[in-house]
Amino acid sequence: MTWEWPKINERDLARYVIEQSVKWLPLRENRLDLVNHPEGRKLLATAIYRALTEKGIRYDSEQYDPSDYIQPIRTPPEIFESPKVGTCLDLAALFCGLCLGNDLLPLLVVIQGHAFVAVSLNWGKGKWDDLGREEKNHFDKALLTDVAKLREWIDSGAYVAIECTGFAQSTSLPKTVPEGVGRMGNGLLPFDRAVAAGREQLNRADRPFSYALDVATARYQGIEPIGMEVGLDPKSYSIYREYRKRFKEALQTELPGPSVDFGPTFALEGEDAVSVDSLTVKTKEAKRLILRGYAGGGKSAILRKCANQILDEHFIPVIINLKKWTQDDSASLGTAIKQQKDLDEKFGLLLRVSITDLNPRMLDRFPDDFEKFIMVDGLNEVYGRDATREILDLLDDYVRLKGPYVYVVVTDRMVQRESRSTEWKTAQLHLLNLDEVQKRIGDPLWSRLSDSDKELLRVPYYLDYALISRTTKLGSAAKAHESFFKDSFFTEQKTVNESGLSQLAQAAFEAYQEYRSPSFKPEKFRSEIGETLWQKLLESGVVAVSGNDARFDHQLKHDYLASRHLASHEELWDSTSFDVVSFESKTFEPLLMTLEQLANTDQGDRFLTRIYDWNWVATVECLTSTVSSDHKPFSSAIEFVVAAVVAEKLFDPIRPTRERAKRQLSELPPDLSSPFVSAQSIEDLFTLVKAFKSDAPWFGDWRTLFTRHRDRPLSEEEIQKIASANPILGWTASNVIKRFKLTDSDLRQLRAIHDSSDAIPTQLGNVIKWRVVHALGTFDTTENVDLLFRALDGPSHHLVKFGAARSLVEIAAITQHAALRQRIVGGLQSRISYLSRRVLEEIGNAIFYRNAPPTWGSLIVPLLQNIRNAQQDNQAREEFDKVLVNFRKFMEKERGNSNES
Repeated sequence: MTWEWPKINERDLARYVIEQSVKWLPLRENRLDLVNHPEGRKLLATAIYRALTEKGIRYDSEQYDPSDYIQPIRTPPEIFESPKVGTCLDLAALFCGLCLGNDLLPLLVVIQGHAFVAVSLNWGKGKWDDLGREEKNHFDKALLTDVAKLREWIDSGAYVAIECTGFAQSTSLPKTVPEGVGRMGNGLLPFDRAVAAGREQLNRADRPFSYALDVATARYQGIEPIGMEVGLDPKSYSIYREYRKRFKEALQTELPGPSVDFGPTFALEGEDAVSVDSLTVKTKEAKRLILRGYAGGGKSAILRKCANQILDEHFIPVIINLKKWTQDDSASLGTAIKQQKDLDEKFGLLLRVSITDLNPRMLDRFPDDFEKFIMVDGLNEVYGRDATREILDLLDDYVRLKGPYVYVVVTDRMVQRESRSTEWKTAQLHLLNLDEVQKRIGDPLWSRLSDSDKELLRVPYYLDYALISRTTKLGSAAKAHESFFKDSFFTEQKTVNESGLSQLAQAAFEAYQEYRSPSFKPEKFRSEIGETLWQKLLESGVVAVSGNDARFDHQLKHDYLASRHLASHEELWDSTSFDVVSFESKTFEPLLMTLEQLANTDQGDRFLTRIYDWNWVATVECLTSTVSSDHKPFSSAIEFVVAAVVAEKLFDPIRPTRERAKRQLSELPPDLSSPFVSAQSIEDLFTLVKAFKSDAPWFGDWRTLFTRHRDRPLSEEEIQKIASANPILGWTASNVIKRFKLTDSDLRQLRAIHDSSDAIPTQLGNVIKWRVVHALGTFDTTENVDLLFRALDGPSHHLVKFGAARSLVEIAAITQHAALRQRIVGGLQSRISYLSRRVLEEIGNAIFYRNAPPTWGSLIVPLLQNIRNAQQDNQAREEFDKVLVNFRKFMEKERGNSNES
């Protein structure tokens, strides 16, 4: 069905440029390979032109229409399939659509009685509104009427003009017009001649210039492409067009674009870095992609850019904004999974936080042959390990069961998740190149910056802030945020209102504490900080209210305020608070900023030891964050001790523990980690520890305890250190105890410490229990197994259950008593149905035990199979299938090692 264009609406010509045309013209060349070439855009335009010459399209003069106001325009199917003919305007509109579909930026040039195309050689479609694209200032509502400018751009090499009738066969065009000169025997123009003819059109006195239409700009100004109704249900297409309109409106408010596009890059595992403009292509190739990046790395802005690209390619875009996700949403999803609700009902829960009103029924009513592209922003902003895993599993199911044309990309921070379906690919968003940062800052300022400032400015969020505030000496992430809030809200007549900022920080911390989400209820928050400050936050856009919820415009601002409160309240340094601000170890930025704000190294040391009591990986992350810092808010002694206790895990009998320790050590500064990584035995670690000098009053006690190794039995006092309020001493005691053979009296002492911990304040009591159940893993007595099962069955803290499961598997692996081994494995089998996923996963880690007995495989394989079969979703079953495969390989290798010895 030929379209009809009312000529009076010049900008509406963009409606007849269809990016979906690329489906009729797959290129032999790889688009990404071409655009990485210095002349990539010209090569890509050449490839499109040459591919068109092979389609057997014939040129047709303009169809007669009795109305002066209407111009017929043929659809892509009419040009490519039947009758395979086109006028100059048909062919120019087609070529523009193919350019947009291949990320080129075309102009549709209209002169009297003719049309052709000019293609930008400097900018791609995704950069249509880049601040550096100076020529856009010469367009008025996407139209250029200054022919001199167009000539200038073409002559300077900024654009290439292309005569589009050149790829259509014609033997009747006169040689008095540019498009008729140079036709070959097959009636086509070679590409170079088409380029020359395009430029010549602008010098014709008999064909005065009318305008050039910037199609990409017209798109973003609301000129939607006309429907490809051929083969589509008109009603479904109408629904789709209305959805696109609402989606574009929501995109402006939900994912506002950055003030500057810094041109970041990312890379999939094992691949080279590519521009974020390639995210759409890479997601389609992977089908399921997790894009990980540092806080402030621009992940949301990149999704916005990706959304704008796919809007031009006739995908069905869906953005799920997890910043709006609440604990109630997580509870609803968990309940739906337990009740085995169908896929659409579960996916509908995710769509509650779509940026537009959307439900599975609406999605199913969209045109079937339009691909669905689901973008999920902010996995790290969902509280709880189980909730994030359930969301990933649900997305995986949706891609699997909704056909071949569904793709999903999820943004997340850099913290590694425990496990996921093997179908997911991961990509890392890179920090900005130092050369790019220097270019933005300018050489004079750059030379005066410290290394830590330069490193911080590699994060787009902080570089953007520095350019806007004209303050490049940020000091640290925490200081940058402090300056922002003080300058914006708490400084009057050069006097800073410290109490007001502290009040805001407390409200932010308590919002995380109460709601476990970046979203919070505005009424309570407003009452805590006062109406005046609340209005300032709203007017500045720092806080926005949507429906019944409010949130900060960037989670880093909320993180900073929570960290400020945490830094000034040492009584909050416990596992509960750390879980609150990190969303259960999902993001460590609040902890890093807390550390940056501490007044002295004594405070820093205490903070790090409390973190170690909660999550040793987070402690390493805190140390790593200061690698380029000019000031480290902790002592060299605590840094050394953390490295040493992590290095001891290199000799752990459980393989995943060894592997994680190796990974974490590699992130520490080489001058600190290299000696530990090079250690061949635990005795080598003792040598390093004994050689280290420190005046810290606690260091001598720690060194004496850490280097104890079977020279004499442990004393009652040494065993009692497992209950120390000093986390480093307590955990060191737990690990040292595992090196020794304890007497029955010693073990009774350990079990008594565990049981008496109920009388100790909850936080410390839970940690002491965790240390004890960890230590019991090398002592295969019936009484110890009884206690560990009791810990697993009772109302113990989840970390105590986690440790108990590991120790039960460890005892089963080391015991010489077959009956005890059978009892443990049988006991775990009987509890599978009510053990948490995390506990089951720890069992799946602990089974990789070095030098386990020959019967180990025959006992563990049925256990793993039962765990696998008990899972309610495909992804969980796949994960345990993978564990089972890896375990069988592990046992084959173990048997080989045993035979060799």
